[in-house]
Amino acid sequence: MISWSHNFSATLRRPPGLRRTVLISAGFLALVAVSSVCAAADVERARTAIEVIQNSLYNPPSITLSGERTMWFTDGEGRKSQSTCRVWKTAEGRSRSEFADSKGSPAKIVLQRDGKTYTWTAAQGFWQCVDAAAEEHGRDNADLLAANYRLTREDSSYLERPAIVVRAKPVTAGRPSLEVVVDAATSLPVVLEITNPLGGEAYGYRLEKLSLEPFDASILDLPAGAEVRSKEGQGQAGRKRFGRLEDAGSAVRFRILQPAALPAGFCFSGCVLEGDRLRCAYKDGLSVISVYLDKDDGSKQPGGGDRTSTEVKRGGQSVNWSQRRRSIVLSTAVAGTRATVIGEIPLEELLDMTFALAPLTSPSQ
Repeated sequence: MISWSHNFSATLRRPPGLRRTVLISAGFLALVAVSSVCAAADVERARTAIEVIQNSLYNPPSITLSGERTMWFTDGEGRKSQSTCRVWKTAEGRSRSEFADSKGSPAKIVLQRDGKTYTWTAAQGFWQCVDAAAEEHGRDNADLLAANYRLTREDSSYLERPAIVVRAKPVTAGRPSLEVVVDAATSLPVVLEITNPLGGEAYGYRLEKLSLEPFDASILDLPAGAEVRSKEGQGQAGRKRFGRLEDAGSAVRFRILQPAALPAGFCFSGCVLEGDRLRCAYKDGLSVISVYLDKDDGSKQPGGGDRTSTEVKRGGQSVNWSQRRRSIVLSTAVAGTRATVIGEIPLEELLDMTFALAPLTSPSQ
């Protein structure tokens, strides 16, 4: 899903070893997508559903705010879990999220500032620092959403403020659906819900309290003398982004694979080299399919390690797949390259895409 949806859901239930690619990098969207206060004329101006989405989720301006946010998750059997935190954010992009224990004392604090994320927990007692991943926004995502989902909007209210409700229902069966409540004056998403037919699960967040008044920004500072440790292997240093698969050819030492056919509505949206692994993203405006490519050395088990996997064969090629909580993971090897495909759409579509992977370039020397 959209990279912003996956970030906050990871706080609740992130499957071990699986990098969430969707909706909406955490924090995606959980209060990162915000906008400037509009003039009264702008508030009264009728905005289409896609304009509301573009100005809130895909083109996040900035405001200063504080409040309380609840993130929640409901599994396929209707069991619901949730986590509540206090939040502070400045128009410059610095933020603090603070989770409390059962006695009301801070149990976890997350600071984002200067392109880095600092996390403190009561259990470890020190701050762990990683480079913050860049958020992916853009008009292309909104255009894809408009092309692949039926959008509706209606005027409403939330927290005693005028609001706009936008719903996105998939044109193609089996895709996730989105409902978002946007504060009309600021374009701040105050409620967001993703429903995924894969497993019958739903997850999202809502603001319980909201203040647009300035606050003491010193709350966003690290405590004096705080112990900070870098988290190895999790930073973004050395990441390289490419707008085309062809551009990544000289940076890798394996054959780049490209699907000859994509699921309906999906388009290539770029790739990122992370160490020796290339991550390619394909989007339909709401869902994201991630294809991870690296050299096939035969050292890793297909289908997700020790998870039970199923093998499917077509024309001499083998694909292993396993199902995670909200996604399907497929693995195959083609021309010396191992490919891992992760998506949240029906299995048959992902199988067709995985079997369609073929070499695009030769490895660089």
